[in-house]
Amino acid sequence: MGINNIEIDNEEDFDEDEYERKSDAMNEMFPCLPFSPCVDHLDKLDDILVKNTIAVVYVDCGCYCFGNVFTDENEYVKPKRAIVINSYGRYITYRDFYEKMNDIEVSQYFPTCNHDLLEFLCVNDDFVITMSCGS
Repeated sequence: MGINNIEIDNEEDFDEDEYERKSDAMNEMFPCLPFSPCVDHLDKLDDILVKNTIAVVYVDCGCYCFGNVFTDENEYVKPKRAIVINSYGRYITYRDFYEKMNDIEVSQYFPTCNHDLLEFLCVNDDFVITMSCGS
């Protein structure tokens, strides 16, 4: 399941005032996020993201801001960082995801980078969340 940052069929449907309102609300609720949240998630913060009580979030660090990493065979490897979410007995919601990402300790997984807009969440096997940010 992929979740894009802005779900617009065409640019005429884009409401800049609505976007700003949602963006401000998300930033007020989660002021320490090391990335810009997806404003479309505001309306579904209490919806289930993962049908599990524990999930691992892999932060895709595949941009040039993280430097080049090569194996002995000179193949490019994208570094990833892992963050564990534990909802203690209930399915994980979008709110759980954002609250965990808002934790100041999580910011160590997000070095200063030009790519701070949450573009994509991918949930695999109801346990693994891969996130990717862009500009």
